[in-house]
Amino acid sequence: SLQGDEKDIVLLSLSIDKDYHHGTLRFLETPNVFNVAITRAKKKLIELHRKTTLFVQRLRGAFTDFFQAATKETEPSDQIPAEKQKIYQEMRKTQLQFKYFSDCMQGFVCLRTDKYHSVAINGVHSLLLGCGGMLILSLAVGKAFRAGIDVGIGIEIEDNEVYGPSLFKAFEIESEIAQYPRIVIGDNLINYLKNLSDRVNQMPNQIPEDIEWSRRLANACLSMIKTDVDGYPFLDILGDTHTKSGRNALGDEYDKLLERAFDFVKNEYRRWKGLKNTKLAQRYHLLYQYFLNKLNKTVN
Repeated sequence: SLQGDEKDIVLLSLSIDKDYHHGTLRFLETPNVFNVAITRAKKKLIELHRKTTLFVQRLRGAFTDFFQAATKETEPSDQIPAEKQKIYQEMRKTQLQFKYFSDCMQGFVCLRTDKYHSVAINGVHSLLLGCGGMLILSLAVGKAFRAGIDVGIGIEIEDNEVYGPSLFKAFEIESEIAQYPRIVIGDNLINYLKNLSDRVNQMPNQIPEDIEWSRRLANACLSMIKTDVDGYPFLDILGDTHTKSGRNALGDEYDKLLERAFDFVKNEYRRWKGLKNTKLAQRYHLLYQYFLNKLNKTVN
Protein backbone atom coordinates (compact mmCIF):
# COMPACT_ATOMS: atom_id res chain seq x y z
CA SER A 1 0.00 0.00 0.00
CA LEU A 2 1.12 3.55 -0.75
CA GLN A 3 -1.36 5.22 1.56
CA GLY A 4 0.26 8.47 2.71
CA ASP A 5 3.40 7.84 0.63
CA GLU A 6 4.62 8.97 -2.80
CA LYS A 7 7.03 7.59 -5.37
CA ASP A 8 8.50 9.01 -8.54
CA ILE A 9 7.18 6.08 -10.56
CA VAL A 10 4.13 3.99 -9.68
CA LEU A 11 2.69 1.20 -11.82
CA LEU A 12 -1.05 0.98 -11.18
CA SER A 13 -3.01 -1.84 -12.83
CA LEU A 14 -6.81 -1.68 -12.88
CA SER A 15 -7.23 -5.07 -14.55
CA ILE A 16 -8.81 -8.05 -12.78
CA ASP A 17 -9.07 -11.76 -13.43
CA LYS A 18 -11.86 -14.30 -12.91
CA ASP A 19 -10.73 -14.98 -9.30
CA TYR A 20 -10.64 -11.35 -8.16
CA HIS A 21 -11.79 -10.48 -4.65
CA HIS A 22 -14.82 -8.18 -4.47
CA GLY A 23 -12.78 -5.74 -2.39
CA THR A 24 -10.65 -5.04 -5.47
CA LEU A 25 -13.42 -2.90 -6.91
CA ARG A 26 -13.36 -0.61 -3.87
CA PHE A 27 -10.85 1.60 -5.64
CA LEU A 28 -13.33 2.23 -8.45
CA GLU A 29 -16.46 2.43 -6.32
CA THR A 30 -15.05 4.94 -3.80
CA PRO A 31 -13.94 8.23 -5.40
CA ASN A 32 -11.73 9.26 -2.47
CA VAL A 33 -9.83 5.97 -2.46
CA PHE A 34 -9.45 6.02 -6.23
CA ASN A 35 -8.11 9.57 -6.00
CA VAL A 36 -5.45 8.36 -3.54
CA ALA A 37 -4.47 5.57 -5.93
CA ILE A 38 -3.88 7.88 -8.89
CA THR A 39 -2.05 10.62 -6.97
CA ARG A 40 0.80 8.57 -5.48
CA ALA A 41 3.13 9.08 -8.46
CA LYS A 42 5.12 12.32 -8.65
CA LYS A 43 6.14 12.16 -12.32
CA LYS A 44 4.83 9.37 -14.50
CA LEU A 45 1.12 9.81 -13.82
CA ILE A 46 1.44 13.52 -14.47
CA GLU A 47 3.03 12.68 -17.82
CA LEU A 48 0.18 10.28 -18.54
CA HIS A 49 -2.44 12.94 -17.91
CA ARG A 50 -0.61 15.54 -19.93
CA LYS A 51 0.20 13.39 -22.93
CA THR A 52 -2.76 11.05 -23.09
CA THR A 53 -5.82 12.28 -21.21
CA LEU A 54 -5.64 15.88 -22.36
CA PHE A 55 -4.83 14.78 -25.91
CA VAL A 56 -7.91 12.56 -26.01
CA GLN A 57 -10.06 15.42 -24.73
CA ARG A 58 -8.72 17.74 -27.39
CA LEU A 59 -9.20 15.15 -30.10
CA ARG A 60 -12.82 14.62 -29.10
CA GLY A 61 -13.39 18.37 -29.11
CA ALA A 62 -11.89 18.61 -32.59
CA PHE A 63 -14.20 15.92 -33.89
CA THR A 64 -17.15 17.85 -32.50
CA ASP A 65 -15.94 21.01 -34.27
CA PHE A 66 -15.53 19.27 -37.62
CA PHE A 67 -18.79 17.37 -37.21
CA GLN A 68 -20.74 20.54 -36.43
CA ALA A 69 -19.19 22.33 -39.39
CA ALA A 70 -20.00 19.43 -41.71
CA THR A 71 -23.62 19.13 -40.53
CA LYS A 72 -24.39 22.83 -40.19
CA GLU A 73 -27.83 23.40 -41.64
CA THR A 74 -28.05 25.96 -44.41
CA GLU A 75 -30.97 27.92 -45.73
CA PRO A 76 -32.66 26.43 -48.79
CA SER A 77 -31.48 27.87 -52.08
CA ASP A 78 -33.73 30.36 -53.86
CA GLN A 79 -33.67 27.92 -56.77
CA ILE A 80 -35.63 25.37 -54.72
CA PRO A 81 -39.39 25.86 -55.11
CA ALA A 82 -41.09 27.04 -51.93
CA GLU A 83 -43.27 23.93 -51.74
CA LYS A 84 -40.16 21.70 -51.66
CA GLN A 85 -38.04 23.64 -49.19
CA LYS A 86 -39.44 21.71 -46.24
CA ILE A 87 -38.43 18.45 -47.94
CA TYR A 88 -34.95 19.86 -48.48
CA GLN A 89 -34.60 20.73 -44.79
CA GLU A 90 -35.66 17.24 -43.72
CA MET A 91 -33.22 15.62 -46.14
CA ARG A 92 -30.37 17.74 -44.72
CA LYS A 93 -30.63 16.09 -41.28
CA THR A 94 -28.10 13.48 -40.16
CA GLN A 95 -28.07 10.52 -37.78
CA LEU A 96 -24.36 10.11 -37.21
CA GLN A 97 -23.62 8.75 -33.73
CA PHE A 98 -20.39 8.10 -31.92
CA LYS A 99 -19.18 6.54 -28.71
CA TYR A 100 -15.91 7.13 -26.87
CA PHE A 101 -14.07 4.60 -24.77
CA SER A 102 -10.54 5.23 -23.52
CA ASP A 103 -8.51 6.62 -26.44
CA CYS A 104 -10.73 4.92 -29.03
CA MET A 105 -13.74 6.25 -30.89
CA GLN A 106 -16.53 4.38 -32.62
CA GLY A 107 -18.59 6.34 -35.12
CA PHE A 108 -21.54 4.78 -36.88
CA VAL A 109 -24.50 5.59 -39.12
CA CYS A 110 -27.62 3.48 -39.58
CA LEU A 111 -28.24 3.16 -43.33
CA ARG A 112 -31.86 2.09 -42.82
CA THR A 113 -34.11 5.14 -42.73
CA ASP A 114 -37.85 5.64 -42.41
CA LYS A 115 -38.49 8.49 -44.84
CA TYR A 116 -35.44 9.89 -46.65
CA HIS A 117 -32.23 7.99 -47.34
CA SER A 118 -30.44 11.31 -47.55
CA VAL A 119 -30.34 11.31 -43.76
CA ALA A 120 -28.05 8.26 -43.87
CA ILE A 121 -25.65 9.51 -46.53
CA ASN A 122 -25.45 12.87 -44.73
CA GLY A 123 -24.09 10.94 -41.75
CA VAL A 124 -21.54 9.07 -43.88
CA HIS A 125 -20.38 12.35 -45.43
CA SER A 126 -20.01 13.97 -42.01
CA LEU A 127 -18.16 10.92 -40.64
CA LEU A 128 -15.56 11.09 -43.43
CA LEU A 129 -15.04 14.82 -42.91
CA GLY A 130 -14.83 14.49 -39.13
CA CYS A 131 -12.36 11.60 -39.19
CA GLY A 132 -10.13 13.40 -41.68
CA GLY A 133 -10.07 16.51 -39.53
CA MET A 134 -9.23 14.46 -36.45
CA LEU A 135 -6.24 12.85 -38.15
CA ILE A 136 -4.84 16.24 -39.17
CA LEU A 137 -5.22 17.55 -35.62
CA SER A 138 -3.69 14.47 -34.00
CA LEU A 139 -0.63 14.68 -36.24
CA ALA A 140 -0.35 18.40 -35.50
CA VAL A 141 -0.10 17.72 -31.75
CA GLY A 142 2.39 14.90 -32.19
CA LYS A 143 0.08 11.88 -32.02
CA ALA A 144 -0.75 9.42 -34.76
CA PHE A 145 -3.66 7.08 -35.25
CA ARG A 146 -5.12 4.91 -37.98
CA ALA A 147 -8.70 3.90 -38.71
CA GLY A 148 -10.95 1.75 -40.86
CA ILE A 149 -14.40 2.63 -42.21
CA ASP A 150 -16.76 0.18 -43.89
CA VAL A 151 -20.39 -0.90 -44.26
CA GLY A 152 -21.70 -4.01 -42.55
CA ILE A 153 -24.36 -5.50 -40.31
CA GLY A 154 -24.49 -4.26 -36.73
CA ILE A 155 -26.87 -3.99 -33.82
CA GLU A 156 -27.18 -1.17 -31.31
CA ILE A 157 -27.47 -3.11 -28.05
CA GLU A 158 -27.35 0.03 -25.90
CA ASP A 159 -27.54 3.75 -26.58
CA ASN A 160 -24.71 4.72 -28.96
CA GLU A 161 -23.07 1.29 -28.74
CA VAL A 162 -22.89 -1.02 -31.75
CA TYR A 163 -21.65 -4.60 -32.02
CA GLY A 164 -21.55 -7.04 -34.91
CA PRO A 165 -19.67 -7.80 -38.16
CA SER A 166 -19.53 -4.10 -39.09
CA LEU A 167 -17.44 -3.30 -36.01
CA PHE A 168 -15.16 -6.30 -36.50
CA LYS A 169 -14.63 -5.42 -40.16
CA ALA A 170 -13.67 -1.83 -39.34
CA PHE A 171 -11.29 -3.12 -36.66
CA GLU A 172 -9.74 -5.58 -39.12
CA ILE A 173 -9.13 -2.78 -41.64
CA GLU A 174 -7.58 -0.56 -38.96
CA SER A 175 -5.37 -3.22 -37.39
CA GLU A 176 -4.38 -5.36 -40.36
CA ILE A 177 -4.52 -3.12 -43.43
CA ALA A 178 -4.03 0.53 -42.47
CA GLN A 179 -0.49 -0.13 -41.11
CA TYR A 180 0.55 3.54 -40.98
CA PRO A 181 -1.38 6.69 -39.92
CA ARG A 182 -4.17 6.77 -42.49
CA ILE A 183 -7.88 6.04 -42.74
CA VAL A 184 -8.62 3.08 -45.02
CA ILE A 185 -12.02 2.69 -46.66
CA GLY A 186 -13.58 -0.76 -47.04
CA ASP A 187 -14.91 -2.17 -50.31
CA ASN A 188 -18.49 -2.36 -49.02
CA LEU A 189 -18.55 1.38 -48.39
CA ILE A 190 -17.13 2.06 -51.86
CA ASN A 191 -19.85 -0.13 -53.43
CA TYR A 192 -22.56 1.58 -51.38
CA LEU A 193 -21.42 5.02 -52.54
CA LYS A 194 -21.22 3.89 -56.16
CA ASN A 195 -24.78 2.55 -55.98
CA LEU A 196 -26.00 5.90 -54.75
CA SER A 197 -24.00 7.65 -57.45
CA ASP A 198 -25.75 5.44 -60.02
CA ARG A 199 -29.15 6.40 -58.55
CA VAL A 200 -29.91 2.91 -57.26
CA ASN A 201 -33.02 3.12 -55.06
CA GLN A 202 -32.34 2.48 -51.37
CA MET A 203 -35.94 2.18 -50.21
CA PRO A 204 -39.41 1.56 -51.69
CA ASN A 205 -41.05 4.56 -53.36
CA GLN A 206 -37.97 6.75 -52.88
CA ILE A 207 -38.78 10.20 -54.22
CA PRO A 208 -36.64 11.73 -57.03
CA GLU A 209 -35.39 14.55 -54.80
CA ASP A 210 -34.08 12.07 -52.25
CA ILE A 211 -32.39 10.00 -54.96
CA GLU A 212 -30.71 13.09 -56.43
CA TRP A 213 -29.53 14.46 -53.08
CA SER A 214 -28.14 11.04 -52.14
CA ARG A 215 -26.32 10.93 -55.49
CA ARG A 216 -24.70 14.32 -54.87
CA LEU A 217 -23.56 13.40 -51.37
CA ALA A 218 -22.23 10.04 -52.56
CA ASN A 219 -20.19 11.77 -55.27
CA ALA A 220 -18.86 14.20 -52.65
CA CYS A 221 -17.80 11.22 -50.51
CA LEU A 222 -16.16 9.47 -53.45
CA SER A 223 -14.20 12.64 -54.22
CA MET A 224 -12.60 12.36 -50.75
CA ILE A 225 -11.34 8.84 -51.41
CA LYS A 226 -8.19 8.02 -53.36
CA THR A 227 -6.25 4.83 -54.06
CA ASP A 228 -3.02 4.48 -52.10
CA VAL A 229 0.24 3.01 -53.41
CA ASP A 230 -0.72 -0.43 -52.08
CA GLY A 231 -4.04 -0.41 -53.93
CA TYR A 232 -6.28 0.23 -50.92
CA PRO A 233 -8.78 3.12 -50.94
CA PHE A 234 -7.98 5.71 -48.27
CA LEU A 235 -9.28 9.05 -47.09
CA ASP A 236 -7.55 11.91 -48.88
CA ILE A 237 -7.19 14.13 -45.80
CA LEU A 238 -5.16 16.74 -47.70
CA GLY A 239 -7.58 16.93 -50.62
CA ASP A 240 -9.69 19.95 -51.57
CA THR A 241 -12.83 18.80 -49.74
CA HIS A 242 -11.11 18.27 -46.39
CA THR A 243 -9.10 21.46 -46.73
CA LYS A 244 -12.24 23.52 -47.38
CA SER A 245 -14.05 21.85 -44.48
CA GLY A 246 -11.10 22.41 -42.14
CA ARG A 247 -10.88 26.09 -42.99
CA ASN A 248 -14.62 26.49 -42.51
CA ALA A 249 -14.35 24.92 -39.05
CA LEU A 250 -11.10 26.50 -37.80
CA GLY A 251 -10.32 29.42 -40.11
CA ASP A 252 -6.67 30.39 -40.49
CA GLU A 253 -5.73 28.06 -37.63
CA TYR A 254 -6.27 25.11 -39.96
CA ASP A 255 -3.31 26.04 -42.18
CA LYS A 256 -1.14 26.26 -39.09
CA LEU A 257 -2.30 22.78 -38.10
CA LEU A 258 -1.29 21.49 -41.54
CA GLU A 259 2.22 22.88 -41.10
CA ARG A 260 2.57 21.35 -37.65
CA ALA A 261 1.26 18.03 -38.92
CA PHE A 262 3.79 18.07 -41.76
CA ASP A 263 6.64 18.87 -39.38
CA PHE A 264 5.66 15.99 -37.10
CA VAL A 265 5.51 13.50 -39.98
CA LYS A 266 8.85 14.69 -41.34
CA ASN A 267 10.57 14.50 -37.97
CA GLU A 268 9.11 11.05 -37.20
CA TYR A 269 10.35 9.71 -40.52
CA ARG A 270 13.84 11.08 -39.92
CA ARG A 271 13.86 9.86 -36.32
CA TRP A 272 12.98 6.25 -37.16
CA LYS A 273 15.29 6.29 -40.15
CA GLY A 274 18.13 7.46 -37.91
CA LEU A 275 17.36 4.67 -35.45
CA LYS A 276 17.32 2.16 -38.35
CA ASN A 277 13.81 1.05 -37.41
CA THR A 278 12.86 -0.31 -40.82
CA LYS A 279 9.18 -0.90 -40.08
CA LEU A 280 8.37 2.53 -38.66
CA ALA A 281 10.69 4.36 -41.07
CA GLN A 282 8.89 2.81 -44.03
CA ARG A 283 5.47 3.62 -42.61
CA TYR A 284 6.29 7.27 -41.96
CA HIS A 285 8.06 7.52 -45.31
CA LEU A 286 4.76 6.73 -47.03
CA LEU A 287 2.97 9.42 -45.05
CA TYR A 288 5.85 11.87 -45.57
CA GLN A 289 5.72 11.39 -49.35
CA TYR A 290 1.95 11.91 -49.30
CA PHE A 291 2.37 15.24 -47.49
CA LEU A 292 5.18 16.31 -49.83
CA ASN A 293 3.06 15.64 -52.89
CA LYS A 294 -0.19 17.17 -51.64
CA LEU A 295 1.33 20.27 -50.05
CA ASN A 296 3.85 20.82 -52.88
CA LYS A 297 6.70 20.68 -50.40
CA THR A 298 10.35 20.17 -51.30
CA VAL A 299 12.79 18.00 -49.38
CA ASN A 300 15.34 20.01 -47.41
